[in-house]
Parts: sequence; structure tokens; C-alpha cells
Amino acid sequence: MSEEHDLVAAYALNALDELEAHRFERHLDECDSCRRELAELLEATTFLADLSSAAAPTDLRQRVLSQIQAPGRRRGLAWIVATAAAAVALVFGSLWATSLARLDHFEQVAAIYQAADAQPTALAGAEGEGRFTHSVSLGQGVFATEDLADAPADSVYELWLIDDTGPHPAGLFEAGEAVIVDDFSPGQMIAVTLEPAGGSDLPTGPILLSGQL
Repeated sequence: MSEEHDLVAAYALNALDELEAHRFERHLDECDSCRRELAELLEATTFLADLSSAAAPTDLRQRVLSQIQAPGRRRGLAWIVATAAAAVALVFGSLWATSLARLDHFEQVAAIYQAADAQPTALAGAEGEGRFTHSVSLGQGVFATEDLADAPADSVYELWLIDDTGPHPAGLFEAGEAVIVDDFSPGQMIAVTLEPAGGSDLPTGPILLSGQL
């Protein structure tokens, strides 16, 4: 079992740092097992988020995560209960708003990868690799990169959808970050450029990655 597979629970509980989360999102693109497991965990944590009238010890989240991450931890009922308890702790933590936003992002990423009509498009270029996986039925796609260098401090990567009418901004991102796209059409080109901080209305830098939907 891969190291990334062991991060499913931590990812669902917002317990990974930014770099680990980005790396795991790239792994999701190619792992059916992790996508299924993540979907089940997200369903559980969403349900538990409604239990806002309960109380939980402040150190519960850390104690549970320590158990989840322990080597050789058996899966099954005990693991599910531990995951549920950690999710409840998140609800009552000081990071409630942030966790809820990230949970929504994770749910969207998982739904796109699991869609029956999910279609991957590879992006290639001298600076690295990327993949845009989209679902026409959901009307959403998710873009992630591989081996793309960090952008300079005064710059940001920008994703573009390009058609006969010209380039259309599709989101700003850091290296390795997953970007959800809500508006795309088959036949468009998808491309990445490096832009000044804050992004641009039209591309100002050379195309670093590109592919055809």
C-alpha cells in the first residue's frame, strides 16, 4: 500500500499541510481506491458537521489523529469511529470556517474524479506536467500539476481556457495546487502561464503547459 493511501483520513480531516494536500490530490487522480475511500469519509464528516449541539474535548482531534496515523492501525469499526470523532472535533475547533471551506473543496474534487464520465486531459510543456480531469455531467473539472516549480514571490500561475473568442481566465494557483473549473467546453485549449501577482485579464507570459479538451 502506498504512502499516499495512508493519508486519506488525514486529508478528509484537513490534517495535512499544504504541500501534503497538493501531493495527495495529484495521487487521487490515479487511484480509484483512494477516491472511493475519500468519498465515504467526506460523507461521514459532512453528516457529523450537523451535530453542532454536542461538545468535544479540545484535545480530541490530536488524540484521534495520533491513533489514525499509528503504524499498523487496523481498519474497521474502530477506525471509522476514530475518524468520526476527529471530524466532530474539527466542527468545534477554532478552524471551523476554514475547515468547512476546505471540506467543500475536497468534496468537489472527489466528485469530479469519481464521476462516471470523468475524462482526463494531459497538459505538457518544458516546465512540467499537468492534468485536467473534467465531467460534462457535473459541469466541473479539476486541474493539478506535477513537477511545476514554485512561482516567484511576485508572480502566480494562471489557468486559461482558450477558444475562437480568445483566452478566458480559469483560476490562479500555486505549484501543485488543485484548481476547480466550473465553465469549460469540449474543443477548448487549456493552458498555464506565469502572471504578475493577482493574475491578468489576458495572458502576458509564455504558455508553460497546454492541452486540448
